[in-house]
Order: sequence, then structure tokens, then C-alpha cells
Amino acid sequence: MTRNKTGAGQGVKAVHAELGRRRQIGTNASRVRPAFPPSPSAGLSALRVHGRIIACGGISSYNDEKPKPGPANLFNMTTKRLTMKGLIVGDWLDRRNEFEAEVGAAFRAGKLKNKETVVDGIDHAVEAFLGLFSGKNSGKMVVKLS
Repeated sequence: MTRNKTGAGQGVKAVHAELGRRRQIGTNASRVRPAFPPSPSAGLSALRVHGRIIACGGISSYNDEKPKPGPANLFNMTTKRLTMKGLIVGDWLDRRNEFEAEVGAAFRAGKLKNKETVVDGIDHAVEAFLGLFSGKNSGKMVVKLS
């Protein structure tokens, strides 16, 4: 199962509406369920034994004073022997050329869609940066230089 966790509540609806269903890039795409669980608890319940969770992102919550409440059924991590792993893009820099070849070709062929929030001008760069922490962007935040 894949799930796109977004900072804004409308984010999941937008991704689902625009992309239809989530797909995994790689050899195990047939094993990925094409649905978003309604909550983290539902997601943990739906995972199979030895399921995997990939956690990436979360910039919108970096400055939260209190952590967001977690799922009540976190013990499913133990009973289902689940694996949860955080990652950042820097972990995979040694595979950049491979990624660019595979994903670049798919993007150029129109098989992938992306979202960007474009802010015009370097004079708006600070505003754009701060917007990352408050959910002002949809997809990547880009500052366009003239």
C-alpha cells in the first residue's frame, strides 16, 4: 500500500483526483494497493504481515510545538512484524544516474505528473521558503528567476 501524506487536508484528495491511483515505480508494482487508507490507523490495520512503510517528507510539521497524535493501533507494528523506514533523497545519490534515466524517460513520455508552486522573482524567495512550513505550496516550491 502506498499513501501520500500531505500537510494540507485537501492534498490527498487532489493527488487522488489528478493521478487516479498511486503507483510504485519498480519491480513490485503489482503488489501495491491502489488506494489511500482513510487514516494512519486504517493503514496499519490494512498492511499484511511483513508489510513495509516508507516515511518521507513532513516539512510542514517541522515547527509544530506538539507532535501530531499517532495511531492507537501502533502495536500492529509488532504483531505484523512491520518495517518502517525513513528516507531522504541523499541516501540514494549513488543511484542518481539510474533514476534520471528511468524516471526522466517516463516523465518526458508523459507517464508521470508533477505539481509545482511557482513563485516569481528572487525578491519572493524568503516568502516561498517560509511557505514550505505552513502548507502554502502544492508539490515542489520553485522560485523562478528572471
